[in-house]
Amino acid sequence: MITEEHLIILQRVAAHWDGAEFVIKSAETIRGEVVLPSINELRYAGRRLVDAILVAGGKSLDQARSTDEQINSFAIEAEQFCVRAQHDAVDASVLYLKNHTKLLADKFGMDEVVSHCPEYIPMCIALDEIADLIADSRRERHLRMETYVDIVKNQFPVILNKYKTLLYGENILILARKKSAYESKSKRFLFWVSISGLTIGVITLVDKIYTHFVK
Repeated sequence: MITEEHLIILQRVAAHWDGAEFVIKSAETIRGEVVLPSINELRYAGRRLVDAILVAGGKSLDQARSTDEQINSFAIEAEQFCVRAQHDAVDASVLYLKNHTKLLADKFGMDEVVSHCPEYIPMCIALDEIADLIADSRRERHLRMETYVDIVKNQFPVILNKYKTLLYGENILILARKKSAYESKSKRFLFWVSISGLTIGVITLVDKIYTHFVK
């Protein structure tokens, strides 16, 4: 049977589940693959909730523990999985974005990227700040929950918006690179056409001279 104490824990689980879903849906806008670990964590949370419901319905899953102990244990585990799902989504998103910004600079050159993507430098700074907060939360475990709440509420939306702007600049860079390649190819084609024309002209002139003096 579900007691008042169980309901309090389950309400916390629901709140953390909602928070994880919000972060996951936001992270999906970056790249779908980054949320796969988080989705797995929610799957585990769902399994624990099912276990809690089974026990509440009268089916004991651990004879060594009472019904209340089992329900509390499964509900708390579900809560922890939901928290990890949220944290994993943030961690994976930051890692992907840091790699993406680095690859962008390597591919196009820092000058070109900064010129076409005004948000590039601010985004790199924001990502470094979040990475530092995450690193601090690993050292100060008692502050981890508070740290991630702050990241999700304040920093995460900022880098998502900057990333959207960055994508526009990246698309412009790609188009500019394609245009430059096309123009370079056209110039090479015109160069060889000119060389060919000049060669034909020289051959024709030599032939005429030869014909005039020899024949």
